[in-house]
Amino acid sequence: MGISPQSEGNNDEVFLKNYINTSITRNQDGSYNAKFPWKEDSPLLPANYNKYERRTRSTVCRLAATPQLLTTYGNIIAEQEACDFIEKVDDARPTDSAHYIPHHPVRKDSATTPIRIVYDCSLHSSFATPSLNDCPHAGPPFLNDMCSIILRFRTFTYGLSTNIEKVFLNVGLDESDRDFTRFFWLSNPEDPESKFQVYCFKKVLFGSTSSPFMLNATLHHHLANYNTPVAENMKENIYVDNVISGCNEEQDAVDYYGEAWLSMKEAHFNLRSWSSNSPLLKEQAARDGIADTKEIGLK
Repeated sequence: MGISPQSEGNNDEVFLKNYINTSITRNQDGSYNAKFPWKEDSPLLPANYNKYERRTRSTVCRLAATPQLLTTYGNIIAEQEACDFIEKVDDARPTDSAHYIPHHPVRKDSATTPIRIVYDCSLHSSFATPSLNDCPHAGPPFLNDMCSIILRFRTFTYGLSTNIEKVFLNVGLDESDRDFTRFFWLSNPEDPESKFQVYCFKKVLFGSTSSPFMLNATLHHHLANYNTPVAENMKENIYVDNVISGCNEEQDAVDYYGEAWLSMKEAHFNLRSWSSNSPLLKEQAARDGIADTKEIGLK
């Protein structure tokens, strides 16, 4: 029936509040870092340097059988480094305080990018050892209800929607947790026999079961800093990286656009692909270069 015990809701709120107070920090430039929500009784992650070094070499050998795929794979990792998503690890000697994540290609139905890289945070080094996904909490499922968002959206005279650009890339992973997200890749992507370079994640990574919670908690925390109707509205109408809402007056919709864009920009979140049935809002978004340009055709 969708009815949860009151104590359950309270426990989720306490967990969220404690996580925000202890695990989210703000940088001088306004961006945020977040820690993994580690379980108190979590087992120690294994030191798996040798095993995943061999596994990565095997992945490279498979990719090298199709040189174009190996090149594409290397380009994706180079792009992730250029976007500051990952970074090289200077001291990559085997250590008990570091954990390595395996990765592999998955084919995509795309002419420009035929593969994507999957970082497997659920893979166990052995039957008796935990994976990275076993150790942090997944966090309480406090995603806003999409049905409620859509129902509210339909009540407004002027609807609006926007998307947070590359939202995971804009939440940093706390430095204390980065050594648990190490992985291997070729020091020379053009040579399949070259030595490995070790990388680690600087941002909240795809593949971790706790990443959606870490992202949502950060967005919730950021918007809570603004005691305004627009910020409260956004907290209720964000779904992962999309905001779907509206206003009954056209000028209110334009004001919503301006305040939402500015407040999110202060944390390095870029609201883009704005769409609305408000001509004034669409014109402003077009002038700012963040309007949704896709045409939707109905047959």
